Parts: sequence; C-alpha cells; structure tokens
Amino acid sequence: MSEILNFNASSLLSGDIKNSIVPAGYVRFTLSTKGKVSKAPEVCFARAMTALEVLNLSMYIKDELQGPLINIVDSIIYKTDEKPIASIAEWSSEEVIEFLVRYYSNFFGTTLSETEYTPTKEEEDLLKTTKPDMFAAFINKTWKPKFQLNLSTIDFFPLPEKISNRIVVTDEKNNFSVAFRFPQYGDILLVKQASESYTGEIDKSILLSLFSNVILIEKIQGTDVTSIPLKERLAMVLEDPKFSLSLFGRVNTEFDNIRFGINDNIKIISPVTEKPIERRCQFRVVDVLSAITLFESNDYAVRFE
Repeated sequence: MSEILNFNASSLLSGDIKNSIVPAGYVRFTLSTKGKVSKAPEVCFARAMTALEVLNLSMYIKDELQGPLINIVDSIIYKTDEKPIASIAEWSSEEVIEFLVRYYSNFFGTTLSETEYTPTKEEEDLLKTTKPDMFAAFINKTWKPKFQLNLSTIDFFPLPEKISNRIVVTDEKNNFSVAFRFPQYGDILLVKQASESYTGEIDKSILLSLFSNVILIEKIQGTDVTSIPLKERLAMVLEDPKFSLSLFGRVNTEFDNIRFGINDNIKIISPVTEKPIERRCQFRVVDVLSAITLFESNDYAVRFE
C-alpha cells in the first residue's frame, strides 16, 4: 500500500509535492480517488504518530471529536510552502477513512482487530437456539461480537470515469443553476458552529439539515458564493423559491449513488458462526483510531537484570 521514500519526489508526484526533498521516515500514500473528489491529493506523505499524539487520540476517542483528529492528522502529513496540501477537513469522509486504513496498515499491521460486529437475524436465531447463554449476554450487552479484518484483503471501488468534484443542477424553465461540491469531513464542525450562533426561529433539527445542504453550495447562477458566510447563504436559499427540499433531495441522492474509496463488501470470519462470510461493513474513523490507541507492538524484547 505504501513505501518509504527519501529523495526528490517531483518526478513521481506530478505536481503534488514539487522540487522538495521528502524527509526520512515519511511514507508515501496514494488515494484511490486520485484528487478528483475533493481537495485531497492523489499522493501524500505521512510520518508515524508520536507517543504524545497517540495519547491525545485516546483522550477523545469515545466521542470521535473531529477537531483534534483533524489537527493531529494534518500535522503528520508532509507539506511544503510551494505546494501545500489541503487539511483533511476539506477531504471527503471516504478519503479520510481510506487514508487512516492505509496508514494503520503501514505503521501498525495488516490486521484490524476488535471491530464491532452486528449479527444478522439468522445469526441471532442461531445463537438463541444453540448458544442461549451467549445470546442472553448479547441481548444484555455484556457480550459484543467483534471480528478481525485483514486489511490486505480489502478492495476499492473503481473511480467513475466522468466523476467531478462538483454537481451542477439546472432548471432550464426558470433559467436557474446551482453547483454543489461533495460533502467534506470538516463540514459537521462548520455546520455546528453556524447553528450555535444562529438567532432565527428555525427548529434546531431542521436548521442542521438546512445548513448541511447549504454548505455544499459553491455557485448560484455561475457566481461563486463560497466566500459568503454560511448564515447569509442560508438566508439566500430561504428567500429564493427556486430552492426546494426536492432539489436538495435530488443532490443528496446523486451523492449517495456515487461510490468511491474502500469497498465496504468484505470477507471476514463471523464471530457467531466462526465461518467465512461476506458482509457489508461500514468503515468508521473511530474503529481505526481505537485500533491505533490500543495497538501493542511485539517488537520489544523485555528481560530482568
């Protein structure tokens, strides 16, 4: 998945990091999205986390706080003044999890263990009839099924040929067009900040939904609106009858239909039946971070003197 490099990388990166020497200890990572989905680069270099950084991760792991994670991951990725790499806050969530999975595989090993598993209805019925004590523990949540994932066996969705980092919706009848970008990993922080400072009368849950859609708008009638504060963009949307819930719904459907990053259909051993199965697995940032903070190396030799 990656390789350690320590030489002039300009010939390899096609503009990602030009005319710079990548320091020793940094590892090359290539993302399957090839820089076509968000501001994430096709290639980046990252170093191993320090003990302090891993400790900081463990302090907020249960809440999966995005702010501290963004700061730490941004700090381990190599950048240059000539060609800076965008913060992971401006990457898609799929690209962030792909990077973290590749990162874990390189620095911590190819097995991701202790990943929570949701049994199927058939597996629950099997437990109930063949292992009633285990089934009772599962129902009482004193036993949580977990599985191990061999990261070397995962696949990646092929990138659609005509994929673009922007979707444009047009309404020819009303001579109207609006361009939406892909959702980004840091959006939730910006949406939360905007909603907390909002003084209008919109219900909180509705407000969050509206902000989550409005933050994706980059152009209206061909005019860039990204420099306009999010609250002002929301006002523009609410005042313009050409915007509707159906328009946002159509855009969200389009985004959902575009698959990229890690293929979530994986082959594992079921912790219930102990047999090989293929299941759809939602790769979560919190699972990889938990594995990083709980990782124990077998490389150390310990003896008494």
